[in-house]
Amino acid sequence: MTGEERIEAAFSPEGTSEIAAVLPYEGIHYRDHWPLLTSCPWWYASSPSMSHQLQWRSDVIARTPQDWFIAPQGFSQKEREELTIESSSGGVFLLNRQTGERTQLHEPGVSGSTTLASDASRQAGLPRNIEDMEKLLPRAATFDRTAFIDEGRADLAGEVKAGPGRTLCALHHVNSPLWCCSSLGFETMMTLVAERPDLIEYACGRYTQIAVAAVQRAAALGVQVIWIEECFTDMVSPAAYARLALPDLRIIIDEIRANGMKSIHYYCGNPWPKWDMLLDTKADALALEEGKKNFRIDIAEGARTNSRPLHGAGQPRCRRHPSERRRAAPARRSEPAA
Repeated sequence: MTGEERIEAAFSPEGTSEIAAVLPYEGIHYRDHWPLLTSCPWWYASSPSMSHQLQWRSDVIARTPQDWFIAPQGFSQKEREELTIESSSGGVFLLNRQTGERTQLHEPGVSGSTTLASDASRQAGLPRNIEDMEKLLPRAATFDRTAFIDEGRADLAGEVKAGPGRTLCALHHVNSPLWCCSSLGFETMMTLVAERPDLIEYACGRYTQIAVAAVQRAAALGVQVIWIEECFTDMVSPAAYARLALPDLRIIIDEIRANGMKSIHYYCGNPWPKWDMLLDTKADALALEEGKKNFRIDIAEGARTNSRPLHGAGQPRCRRHPSERRRAAPARRSEPAA
């Protein structure tokens, strides 16, 4: 079986005897191991040149034996005509040949940035109303599929899928709206969840609009599976999760399904206090991280309570046939205070 076939089979009622192997965060792997994966200069990753992009992506795909790849959004055809990379002893620059504008590029460091995000909203005081929230939130997003394709922004994803990724499944990432609220600052997010859930609800609505547009863009790129990332939400109560997270997740998952793609909901932290709600998102698969000090995740036990595929970080994928009876989640695990 090819990687694409293994992943397709994992979503089927029959399941698969061949377990897919994947890296949810392949970009981190490529960044931190670049010299081991390709002989291309690091700046090929930022190059508007289609040949540069295909060369380094062909190298890393060939040397990373996983079963999917993240479908890239490329430069538009106009940008590819106007932009070029200029490399010299003085540095590496993205040069606009039409305007002469030069933007310096910097080599990514192993492990990424160590800069801590500032809690700008806390420094300015907690938002008190919708007007305050609007100053902190990104603009609402819409997606024009026809313009996107006509501009050539899906060309690179198509070339990768037709070439080095032809046997692999195409993936894209979307963040859950409630987790996106952490961009307000963690302390601000958690305070508002407790004291002004109406403002968090408003923010989640905005982030849902953005996620829906991202799903539509992924479909235009030829993506087959969407990985929905959700962090920090194990630290809110089940009641808050039911109000602030679950409705928007359902909207996003419905949009994924309407665009002919599969969804994997990756929930970080202790899942057991919210287990029934995690099953009720209607995602095609549920991904869980490894157990921590105050909770344990047994992927096999979880599978026995769920009719969809389960994926555990560092654990094998397990599945349960939909015709089998769903049972309540195991209740013997320790649960953190909600």
